[in-house]
Amino acid sequence: MTQAELHYQRMTRTPVERLIVSLSVPTIISMLISNIYNLADTYFVGSLGVSASGAVGVVFTLMTVLQAIGFMLGHGAGSVISRLLAKQEIMLAKMIQAPAA
Repeated sequence: MTQAELHYQRMTRTPVERLIVSLSVPTIISMLISNIYNLADTYFVGSLGVSASGAVGVVFTLMTVLQAIGFMLGHGAGSVISRLLAKQEIMLAKMIQAPAA
């Protein structure tokens, strides 16, 4: 059985609740690490002065906006790939996932 067939079996036969939890855990951990980093950064930069803390606030906002854009694009691409895989159009899904350079 190929890797694609194994993924297809997992996505179609695993109960939805368990599948959502197993797929969301890496994203949750990534977001927690990012927020902990930002909190630590704010703490240490805060000792430099008010303007440094303000700069961290501006950069944090910009980073959050960029993260939101990345999540939006990732969710959209994931949705398209999921629909293609459900139709068994594996080659097209692979092309969308990793386009040729």
